[in-house]
Amino acid sequence: ELLSTPDGGTISIDWAPSLEQLPADNTPTLVLLHGLTGGSYESYIRALVDHVTKVYGYRCVVFNARGCANTQVTSPQLFSGGYTEDIRRVVKHLRKKLPESKMMGVGFSLGSNILMNYMGEEGDQCEFLAAMSVGNPFDMLGSCLAIERGWFTRKVYAPAMGGNLKKVLLDHADAFKNTNIIDFDTVRAEVVRMRQFDDQVTRKVYGYETVSQYYRAASSANRILAIKRPFLCLNAQDDPIAVDEILPRDEVRANPFGLMATTAHGGHLGWFEGVSNPTRWCTKPLAEYCAAIFEADRRSTICVKTVPTPQIRHFATEE
Repeated sequence: ELLSTPDGGTISIDWAPSLEQLPADNTPTLVLLHGLTGGSYESYIRALVDHVTKVYGYRCVVFNARGCANTQVTSPQLFSGGYTEDIRRVVKHLRKKLPESKMMGVGFSLGSNILMNYMGEEGDQCEFLAAMSVGNPFDMLGSCLAIERGWFTRKVYAPAMGGNLKKVLLDHADAFKNTNIIDFDTVRAEVVRMRQFDDQVTRKVYGYETVSQYYRAASSANRILAIKRPFLCLNAQDDPIAVDEILPRDEVRANPFGLMATTAHGGHLGWFEGVSNPTRWCTKPLAEYCAAIFEADRRSTICVKTVPTPQIRHFATEE
């Protein structure tokens, strides 16, 4: 389903099951946000959608950001880690279509950074009953510096992410033809790594003076304390992108709604098990957390916004 934005942009959402298969009712709904330049086709998205729809019978809606999953860019703006208006528009749209359905969000990588920013901005007025943050970089400047510091990440990850971003931009260059925001000659000739792309494109599109200013402003660690809904953060300590040293443990510990779970291994959105046919073992516990939240709350959607502050505090755990 295509949605228009006030600036003339386009975002898309994919339903599972479709509304024809499962008409609007009170079935709980999980809203999923993909990672950088990803979409509903990503294996980590499809695995969780498959599990919660088949095992629990929930409805899933995947938010595809501008330019992602074959969504056309129809205004001179791409997605960013700090821009939350598009997910806010999606949530409002879903609330109109599914007035009786309780909703919960789950984000992966950059999508989880956007989700946590949104949760913090919405506070106790958030439409989501709870949220799950998976492989969140949290501190975008710290993450970028860590990527640039390591030889492998600088030579492999940074160019791969920068190349994906560059391709999305160049594939939709026509959307920027009547503006002077971006120097496309410089982008084509000089942009290789992600930080270079964000310096030449993202920070200019969103009006930041420097790329570091953009990274600092967009970091969801800034808004953890403002979240007023239960949330689970899942990160791997060997993640080369969302590195262990930048995880907001103190902020999660200080928020009575928060829980952080870290694993020794898992990489960036990995958590694989099995040899011949590897699968992500994280899918099951994420689905179980989702089910626990939905099944524990027996209120109508009208009452969901009156969530009391929990008396039991959750502290960061490591296993």
